[in-house]
Amino acid sequence: MGNVAETLSCEHRPMRSIPIVSLAGDPAAVAAAVGAACREVGFVVVVDHGIDQAVVDEALTQSQRFFALPAERKQELADSGIADRGWFPMGGQSLDPGSPYDLSEYVMLGRDLGPDHPEVQAGTPMYGPNPWPTGLPGWREAMTAYHQAADDLCRLILGHMAQSLDLAVEHFEEYAGDPISTLRLAHYVPMPPDRRAGQFGVGAHTDWGAISVVHQGGVGGLQVSSAGDWIDVPVVDGGLVVNLGDMVQRWTNDRFLSNTHRVVNPVDQERFSLVLFFDLDYHARIEVLDVCTGVDDPARYEPVVAGEWLMERFEASLAVG
Repeated sequence: MGNVAETLSCEHRPMRSIPIVSLAGDPAAVAAAVGAACREVGFVVVVDHGIDQAVVDEALTQSQRFFALPAERKQELADSGIADRGWFPMGGQSLDPGSPYDLSEYVMLGRDLGPDHPEVQAGTPMYGPNPWPTGLPGWREAMTAYHQAADDLCRLILGHMAQSLDLAVEHFEEYAGDPISTLRLAHYVPMPPDRRAGQFGVGAHTDWGAISVVHQGGVGGLQVSSAGDWIDVPVVDGGLVVNLGDMVQRWTNDRFLSNTHRVVNPVDQERFSLVLFFDLDYHARIEVLDVCTGVDDPARYEPVVAGEWLMERFEASLAVG
């Protein structure tokens, strides 16, 4: 999910390409490589990540089945009653403040929680059951399997991030025991010839939360900002894109980068992607880590509550031009 309400201050050197890191090597070396990517780019393509390719492929296929439905069928998932859940048709969101609406439609699915869950009983935003489409056998199972696998990958990445900061590998786990975790299924239409100036599949933005995991669906278009230019994120067979959000940049006092990015629609084909936003517990208090401050480098950010931060930004993103 993207930031439309606040720009964080951060100075990092320009990059020419997005690093590719195997997660199968020596843990210390992997942590060092992940940490370097977090500091220099805020993006990394990970391979050997442990997610079965069949799980990824099935989730993408089932996503395409949903978006092929007529609008009246997709409407079954609209107005779910839970913030950031359900189907959002094209024209409903802009992640780049002041720009026209994004040229994409999408479905948002959270952790599927029943009425007995404490946060559901408390009415905490972004916790509750998912809306599920009818008449698509295997759809729910495919999304649930991929969602869980991507969640597990985010926890693994958090461990590597902690190690790269000389923290215990489990340091961030206390903030993610009952996380807000949202899977976004996105469908980008071919770039229309009459698009408005500044209009993209997803406009320039930073993500709001902790970690995002992106499967590009075999079609490029994801771009990262660097020194006034845009760098293409490569499509790597078996690879998944991992990027950091604003909460992590705040947490690390700008040691790690939440980088501006966008999605450019293909000219002559559709694009489908799977994006997992792993955004910590709603009540988690995010304040600058002691290891990321010093005598000449005090904390640059005030503490925030993770869920309140996310809700403010989600609501602002729906005020489109």
